[in-house]
Amino acid sequence: MGAGARGVVAYWGVADVNKAVDHFSRLGASVIEAAHDVGEGIRVATVADPFGNPIGLIYNPHFKT
Repeated sequence: MGAGARGVVAYWGVADVNKAVDHFSRLGASVIEAAHDVGEGIRVATVADPFGNPIGLIYNPHFKT
């Protein structure tokens, strides 16, 4: 099985979704879904690495650190 999008997205918790998207973009990722609010202060975005693998980014103020 080769690399690339397979329909499943794992989300990585980040402190700032916009900064994370910018960081990944500078490293060669492309934006699949821009950062947006999905309710209750939760923000998500999805980028694709250079091989097309989707990477979800999520900020959830309800998560305990």
